[in-house]
Amino acid sequence: MTVQFNETPGLIFDFYHSLFLAYNRDADNILGKYGMDWNKESRKAYESLVKIAADAPKDFDLFFRRDAGAFAMFYDPARFWVCGSPENYAASLADTSEDELRSGLLKWLSGDAGRDDAGGKSPDLPAGEGELITMLDRSDKPPDIKWHALRFYRQPGAAFRKVLAFVGRIADAYARMLQKNAVLLGKFNQFLEEGLKREGRAFLERELQGLLPLDKYDRIRVSSAFLCDYAIAAEEDPADPCTVYLFLGRNYKKILTHLSGGNEEEHALTVLKVISDPTRFRIVKLLRRNRLYGQEIAEKVNLTMATVSHHMELLYVAARIVRAETVGNRVYYSLDEEALAKSLDALRRRLDLR
Repeated sequence: MTVQFNETPGLIFDFYHSLFLAYNRDADNILGKYGMDWNKESRKAYESLVKIAADAPKDFDLFFRRDAGAFAMFYDPARFWVCGSPENYAASLADTSEDELRSGLLKWLSGDAGRDDAGGKSPDLPAGEGELITMLDRSDKPPDIKWHALRFYRQPGAAFRKVLAFVGRIADAYARMLQKNAVLLGKFNQFLEEGLKREGRAFLERELQGLLPLDKYDRIRVSSAFLCDYAIAAEEDPADPCTVYLFLGRNYKKILTHLSGGNEEEHALTVLKVISDPTRFRIVKLLRRNRLYGQEIAEKVNLTMATVSHHMELLYVAARIVRAETVGNRVYYSLDEEALAKSLDALRRRLDLR
């Protein structure tokens, strides 16, 4: 097994996810569900990116809007390792042909993004716009996203150039942010690099407390994140399942405490608070009977996808009583009955109930 540290892929990972958070303006909600807040340096950087992202072209919705499922053309961890910088990574996409853009869009709309069951083939381009509109009608994307997709499909090259140009503008701001915080990030990089040189995989196993099954990989590529300072992310190389890219933020230990359960009573109270909401309680009852994806839940409880996403984040991230499984571009949810039972048992013990 080889373990290698390189700070550059983490910068691209951090930039991509920071852009995603800034465009959706939901970082505070996400961190709040972990009971955490930004470091002052990260908060200042995030708020500056939010201001810039407010001027993004509308086609940004296709690539970065959370409730739309985000067209994943920008995200390829294997390319992070060789591109050198966020600016270079965006530039590496500039020569994407119009047919490649259309095929990628169709794959995303049809729910096949990220799937290998079609032998890696992209869907055939529609014979005409009527066929495309039929495909859009069948898609479970929000109505306004379907409209953006139709506009993008008609002139993908021009629309994509606008998106890339704006990504470049944000990359420049991100680079300035890194310069201002070079000392902080440098100290964290030094901690990771020296630990890996000294102990290799043993260093990661101790630091991550067994969270990730590292022994299944032959190659571990480790990198750091600055603005996403609570990150613990592992991405397998789609072309080589024996290689994993591991991204760690400066506050990863706080997330480990949260994921390991932390205070049992505190977590049980969180579960009680989350499911006391009538809508979330209804969703829990639905998921006890069936595995459902977001749009199905929205239809059954008569809410928008954005509202359902908020409820599911609380059930999945804060309470941790729901399982999530990604199939294509859909996330299917099911109730983790064992986790819910453990929380209720913890409350029963604390209250000395029989």
